[in-house]
Amino acid sequence: MISFQECHGINVEDICEKCMFQTLVNTQNQALCHLLFHCCMKDGNFQEAELNQISEKMVLLGLDKDLDFKKEVIKYQQYRPMVNDEKEYLRHIIELISPVNDLALLSYCTELMVSDGLLEMTEETLVENIANALHIDETSRKTITKLAMQRKVIETGKIV
Repeated sequence: MISFQECHGINVEDICEKCMFQTLVNTQNQALCHLLFHCCMKDGNFQEAELNQISEKMVLLGLDKDLDFKKEVIKYQQYRPMVNDEKEYLRHIIELISPVNDLALLSYCTELMVSDGLLEMTEETLVENIANALHIDETSRKTITKLAMQRKVIETGKIV
């Protein structure tokens, strides 16, 4: 694996912890890509199925033309342990994305989080934090979450 410095020409020690993600993620497409990563990074590692889902979303959203997926994963994995304030991180990412369709963005994120058929407490908190950063009300957030869960049930054929 190439080192972060070799990949980006940036010495990690020269970047303050608080602003590392602000230095590395500075375009709309990068921000969207990193938000999708953040939604899948449940246990500190990406599962192959999660990476496949992110890849599909990137193609769907046209991000595959502008970004090197592998380099973006490396960037994300490098700064992720230093993100101490998730709300500030999400504020920065969403400010860069500047979404016109905020409900759709929350829906994409929620779908990635329920990809395993569950919405764990940490993921519920993340959905809430993303919704707050997008200024989406609680009723809409709950509706989007319920819709994502129901779609996952239908996709997996577990219709009861």
